[in-house]
Amino acid sequence: MAADMKAGAHLLLVEDEPVAAKMLSRILSLECFRVSTAPDGVAALEQLADESPDALITDLKMPRGGGGDLVREARALHADLPIVVITGYFTSDVERELKELGVATLLLKPVALSDLIDAIKNALPPAGD
Repeated sequence: MAADMKAGAHLLLVEDEPVAAKMLSRILSLECFRVSTAPDGVAALEQLADESPDALITDLKMPRGGGGDLVREARALHADLPIVVITGYFTSDVERELKELGVATLLLKPVALSDLIDAIKNALPPAGD
């Protein structure tokens, strides 16, 4: 991501699978993002109450505080927060609900890392905004 104006953006990654969270966190860090992680929606909301990340990246189905509830609550705390949802669970109703909540991108698992990185970069506002 050399010379990309979005380098250093702070991401909150919410993923309940520890191996996936660790792998994604490392890859996103290599792309020059600062990454905080949360294992579920409940922990993510606690973090969102204390900090303002530049974007939220979340799984949809999690044992505590699923992505749909997390997106709704995140919107209440940070109305303009860019949100990218990654899920293996997809229906047109889910897509419609997430779009109504202002989700920037909905990616289906398994997601290509390049697609995830592009989605994050596209969701972040231009530098200086």
